[in-house]
Amino acid sequence: MVSNSEIKQKTPEDWNKIGNTHMSSQEYDKAIDCFYNAIKLNHDYVEAWVNRAKAYIAKDEDDKAFECYEEATKINPNYFGGWLGLGAEYVKRKKYDDAIECLDKALKLDPNSPMGWNYLAKAYAAKKQYVKAIKNFEKAIYFNPKIPEIWISLGNTYTKAHDWNVLGAKASEKDIYMKAIDCYKEVIKIEPDNKKMWNKIGDIYHIANQYSKAVECYKKINEHDKIIQIYEEISGPEKIIARSKLENALDSKLADSKTPKDICEIGTMFAIQGFYDKAIETFMIASKIDPTFIDAFDSLGQVFFMKKDYNNIIKTYEDILKIDPDNTSALNNIGTAYFYKSDYEKAMDYYQHAINKNEKDSLIWMNRGNVYAAKEVYEKAVECYKEALKIGNLDNATTRTVKDLLDFINNYFI
Repeated sequence: MVSNSEIKQKTPEDWNKIGNTHMSSQEYDKAIDCFYNAIKLNHDYVEAWVNRAKAYIAKDEDDKAFECYEEATKINPNYFGGWLGLGAEYVKRKKYDDAIECLDKALKLDPNSPMGWNYLAKAYAAKKQYVKAIKNFEKAIYFNPKIPEIWISLGNTYTKAHDWNVLGAKASEKDIYMKAIDCYKEVIKIEPDNKKMWNKIGDIYHIANQYSKAVECYKKINEHDKIIQIYEEISGPEKIIARSKLENALDSKLADSKTPKDICEIGTMFAIQGFYDKAIETFMIASKIDPTFIDAFDSLGQVFFMKKDYNNIIKTYEDILKIDPDNTSALNNIGTAYFYKSDYEKAMDYYQHAINKNEKDSLIWMNRGNVYAAKEVYEKAVECYKEALKIGNLDNATTRTVKDLLDFINNYFI
């Protein structure tokens, strides 16, 4: 802060000009101080009040901005900037009737203001008076068609209207979608690198079931997840073609992925869609990038389970044990692979090793019971199943399975 004597060495206009220079440099606190100095020299200097409000807005201090705009309208009711700013602040506060009253006053003072019409349109849109909102956005665009914010707001209004009669009685739902798309395309003409607009356009085409056009938009901004979502949604005769395109979309996302975690997520998508070989290849890429990333090996093992490739299951989970010798999940999965290979002795060895590491894992006790049941040692099987239920951390479906196994053994073998 400068002293009173230093403040008086400059005129209010000087301080206002210096404040604007600080605003251009995004030095908002310094700007606020300068505008305050101007006001201190001349309380009725309305331009400084409005500029100070803008500086507060830049700092997200809307309450202070509101006070400045309000003071500006009291000092000079014929100053356009005061009413415009106050109206915009009322829109933020969702006091739309107050906003409309202020903006009407602003537009009487300057009927050619694009931002005046823009904020007025926003207030009407928020009140769901879409016809008035659209007309006011169009007026704003007439006075300045190069402001992206206005085109975006108009496009958003079309997408929110849900009533295409705003375009006339003969308009269709497709017509209102196309109007919104035209608005977002105007933004792209002004800001060619605006990825959000391609995303919005793609979303509208998606909603309208125009999948190929939606995919074209998403490809421009590498929105792989949305492309994948579209191909997953397609059903009927087009499903075969969509699956091929889905695989290509996953490949594209994989090419842009760098971390083992991201790569594994894509591998999981391949697996879910039944692209098992692609999933295996993807998980192997992740494991090579980070040979200690257990999730990659575990996911790989799960795909081998889907393919019933028991030898590779064993090899994969042995790789995990090299990283973490106490990994009971790996021990359990190796035991299960040996169980499916009917090598019950090795299966039992791994289950016992796992129980030695963690005797409170009910799934391992259940699997151990399965080995005893397969070997027709039913008393031991029952003991294991009961222990699994006693521990009690199985999901509902597995709990039901264990109970059914107990009932079956008790009814037919004991």
